Amino acid sequence: MIERREFFDERGAAAEVLRDSRAPDERRSVTIPSSQGAYWALDAATKVAEVRIRDPGSPARLLTVIRESLAHATESGEVLPLARKGGPHAR
Repeated sequence: MIERREFFDERGAAAEVLRDSRAPDERRSVTIPSSQGAYWALDAATKVAEVRIRDPGSPARLLTVIRESLAHATESGEVLPLARKGGPHAR
């Protein structure tokens, strides 16, 4: 399959929104639907980091690494699995 230029442009735009920790939630609507899994993963990581990591500054550093990893996956065209409502064991 040959991707069009728009495919790469969309992926790049979605990755930039993921990388921007200051981006408001409204910017998420600009991204492509397949990046929804990345946002769910980022939201979950944010909640865990806020509760579990006690060292000041460490949550922000961890989330920077996670954001970059998710952005790279998005740019590369990887589709992250979507979480089920109610957690990973919901049916």
